[in-house]
Amino acid sequence: MVKMQAFAPDRVREKIGLLIQQVTPIEIALSEIGMESKELLAGCKEYHSFICEMLKDMYNNPLEYGFVPGKLETFLDGKEINSFKLTQPKEIKALLTEADDGPYSYYRFLYETAIRAEQRTMNLFIVCIMGLKPSP
Repeated sequence: MVKMQAFAPDRVREKIGLLIQQVTPIEIALSEIGMESKELLAGCKEYHSFICEMLKDMYNNPLEYGFVPGKLETFLDGKEINSFKLTQPKEIKALLTEADDGPYSYYRFLYETAIRAEQRTMNLFIVCIMGLKPSP
């Protein structure tokens, strides 16, 4: 996978770039756990490719995913984060959470959905989301 630039223009893209770098190629992950069947490998490669493409698109088009790149940096106005942690802790915490957790939330949601999915005939069912049990 191609690494993102070392310097991201804002914290949102920095976090997305880090996620991209942390996505392990599926061949490596499956070989490490001894599960390299053709069917599993094909499905996992497709999912892996989708996640990587989504993260790249998220990096290039953060507004389309509901992120406001530069919001934290505008608030900081060139000052260090630590000074705001003392003087405006609620505001800085909200901005850091938005910048740091937003990109990961998409990735995590898709992961949680994928591990709960079941194929029944030609349909895909998502089960046990938000504690609900599937009907038989």
